[in-house]
Amino acid sequence: IGTMGSVKVSLAKAGEIITLNISDEGVGYDEATNQNLMGMDLIRAFVEQLNGSLVIDAAPGEGVTIILKYSASRIMRMAD
Repeated sequence: IGTMGSVKVSLAKAGEIITLNISDEGVGYDEATNQNLMGMDLIRAFVEQLNGSLVIDAAPGEGVTIILKYSASRIMRMAD
């Protein structure tokens, strides 16, 4: 499986947009052949529910970066 690396998480708000950035230095994966990973399916469902956007940058041996962007007001409406 490989050696342990670090995981970086950042959360930022610019105007109405909240951006969550998660990246790791793990083993990565090939997006072209691994479209049905359970974790990715859960992330996609979360983003869809929030009407947000999702960018995934992954490659074997290169780790993974996931960037989620969504509206702050949408989150507040869901919390009510």
